Amino acid sequence: MKRMGASVALFALCFAGSAEAGHPKHVHDDIDPYSGQRILSVAIDTGRCLVETSPDRNPSHVKLLLSAVRQPSAPVEYVLTLSLDGGEWINPGKRGSLQTVIDGKQDELYMVGPKSAWKEWPAFSGTRHKVAKEVIPFGADEEFVKNLAGAKAVQFRINAQNTSLERCTDAVSLRDVHEFLALAATL
Repeated sequence: MKRMGASVALFALCFAGSAEAGHPKHVHDDIDPYSGQRILSVAIDTGRCLVETSPDRNPSHVKLLLSAVRQPSAPVEYVLTLSLDGGEWINPGKRGSLQTVIDGKQDELYMVGPKSAWKEWPAFSGTRHKVAKEVIPFGADEEFVKNLAGAKAVQFRINAQNTSLERCTDAVSLRDVHEFLALAATL
């Protein structure tokens, strides 16, 4: 996969939004207030893999955020952002990559911008400890998104300096990617 500009990664960090009339309730269609560009996004739930091949001890809850934006006179650019909540930070380095297996087909995505990591107090939890949060953006292309939309099973892994993170998702969690892809064609 090719590396995309860092500006595209900023759009992947737009987690809030509202669905417009006629759009699936899980596909968000937003306007960036600074550039005026239309941004589509859909969140994908993940879970631990049933048969894990790596000793993943990271307790993070992981969501995938798939985003699409079109720059003027350019094709649609896609970003797949990992959102980690409540575990250990991942340090993929400046040239970090995300290895994926979609229905047995291997692929690799590369970071398109810097990761963001912070700690915050969890609301209403009663804990005295801050929770680690992190987002890591990876560039994707239309072929990857089409494969994701039709997938029955997806496994992904990040290998970092002292840890690895491995999670899986299935067709049920990927149900809104078809509608996302159809709307991305209208950008």
